[in-house]
Amino acid sequence: MLFFYNNDDNTRELLQPYIDSGIVDCVLIKGKGQQLNAYNDAIQKHKNECRWMAFIDMDEYLIPSQGGMLGETMQRLFEGRNDGAAGIGVNWAIFGTSGHKNRLPPPITEKLLNRAENNYWTNFHVKTICNPRLVANYISPHYPHYRLGAYSISDTGKRQWGWSFNDVQYNNLRINHYYCKSEEDYLKKISRGLGDRVGSYDMSRYKYYDKNDVHDELMLRYKSELSKRLKSF
Repeated sequence: MLFFYNNDDNTRELLQPYIDSGIVDCVLIKGKGQQLNAYNDAIQKHKNECRWMAFIDMDEYLIPSQGGMLGETMQRLFEGRNDGAAGIGVNWAIFGTSGHKNRLPPPITEKLLNRAENNYWTNFHVKTICNPRLVANYISPHYPHYRLGAYSISDTGKRQWGWSFNDVQYNNLRINHYYCKSEEDYLKKISRGLGDRVGSYDMSRYKYYDKNDVHDELMLRYKSELSKRLKSF
């Protein structure tokens, strides 16, 4: 189930077929900097409905590195653990523009195939998949404040502290983050402002996130399935 928090009135119309089919629960949340309010609302409303909740943005694609289903990967990572591990911090894989200046037609995952090297500093950021019943509240877009004794692990099973993990490995999970998309898209990102607080991006970040050093076609494994599903709605 996808709990989609919508900060734009027009998005619901695009999602309506998925809402009608029961795949998406869409909530309109107005105002600037509402990201953490959305995260915490989802936890309070749905924590008893989900074994795991992943907190990701529209430009982030959570994928199992070795293929298969996400649930199967999570089961394997946490099987036999009884040490307080209540979530996993999944590192970003930052994708650049691949030289595109103008906005691209979807799906962008078939056109943006170059990313930053694993241990480039922007990839240190994580987003978290967690057991929502063991989360007190979200204090950052990247990492929750857990209840006493609970914590996140990294992709390699090590205890992870805070919003980043700098030994970046994509053995099990990763988040493809299409931060810039194209230069035109990034300019629109600036106009929208930050998601978690009142503030804005600027062009100084663009050069840090438009990284295209590694050619990466992992998302193409989903090309046919994605095309089939999009055509079904």
